[in-house]
This record gives sequence, C-alpha cells and structure tokens, in this order.
Amino acid sequence: MRLRAFTLIELLIVVSIIAILAAIAIPNFLEAQTRAKVVRTKSDLRVFTSGLQTYQVDHNRYPSTFTCIRDMTTPVAYVGTGSMDDPFGTLRADKSFMNIAYAYAMLEEEVIQQAFILPSVGAGAGADALRHHRFLLFGRGPDRQHASEDETAGYQLTATSAGRLFSQLLNGNNLYDPTNGTVSWGDIMRTSHGEVARAIQP
Repeated sequence: MRLRAFTLIELLIVVSIIAILAAIAIPNFLEAQTRAKVVRTKSDLRVFTSGLQTYQVDHNRYPSTFTCIRDMTTPVAYVGTGSMDDPFGTLRADKSFMNIAYAYAMLEEEVIQQAFILPSVGAGAGADALRHHRFLLFGRGPDRQHASEDETAGYQLTATSAGRLFSQLLNGNNLYDPTNGTVSWGDIMRTSHGEVARAIQP
C-alpha cells in the first residue's frame, strides 16, 4: 500500500497563501488598534474635562499647571486613575522618565505669566483667545510625541515649549487629523470649549 503525502510544491503554496492573508490582516489589525486608542483618548479627555469642571465648582478655579494632575485623584477623586494614562504614552528605554500621563495646562495661568507669553501673541487678542479657553488637555496621538514637551527639560512644559504650543493652537498646527492617515503626526487636544479641531481664532 502506497501512502500519499503533500508534495513540497503543495506545502509552498499553502505557506504562500497564509503569508498573503497575514500581510493583509496584520496592517488592518494595527489600524483598528490605533483607531481604538484614538477613541479612548478622546473619551478620557471628555472624562477629564468633567473632572476639571467639578474641581472648578468646588475650588472656584481650575487646578494649576504646576500641580501634578494626578493630585486630582486624591483626596477627592475628580478623575479616576484609569483615565490619567495616555494610551499613546511611552516609557523611555532607560526608564528615567515615565512619559505616559496626559498633559494639562491652565491657559489663564500660562498666558498671564510673563515667562509664558508668546512674542507672537503678546498680551493682545491672541492671549485673550487662549485665556478664553481656560484650560488645555492633550494626548500625544499615534506619533507618540508632544510637540510642546521640551526634551532638554525632562519632557516638561517650559517657556520655550509653551510658546511653541500656543503658537500651534493659534495657527491650527500639530492637531491630529485621521484624514492624513490613521497613524499620523499631531496631538489630540481639548479645551473647556471642547475638542480642538482647528486654529483658535483671536
């Protein structure tokens, strides 16, 4: 009795078909994963906004930029700890800085402080436009970087990087737009007026 087995050509055809299916499926899976993270970021920022507004009612002011945003979880849980971490955040290879939390800036405070006033904004209409938006929350987006963070200062908001950030807000630059591709540059931003989708006009 003669046993029948797969030939080498048949095995190569099967492996090729599997490879083609994987080449189609894996990019689609990664795209879906990115879209899910974008949706989660926008949802977290909405929850965060509600927490900030509750904080404002209790304290008659928004929290300072210079107060760690994690303080909003204790002693009163204005925001749940699960809503604090950016799904696009990264941990540096040397683990010296955990670059994972959403960023927050109290615009009234930042624009008023002389060190943070932009030369291009000054104290005029541009500064008033920013101040009118009260606060800014932002996630890194799929490019996993905040254009406003200063690497030389440990990825913090500095006078220089704040100037860059405010300029971007007024010009509508560096806003994440999925029409440029699901994985594209730009931050996902939200102010007291809602999601930032275009330039903030004076």
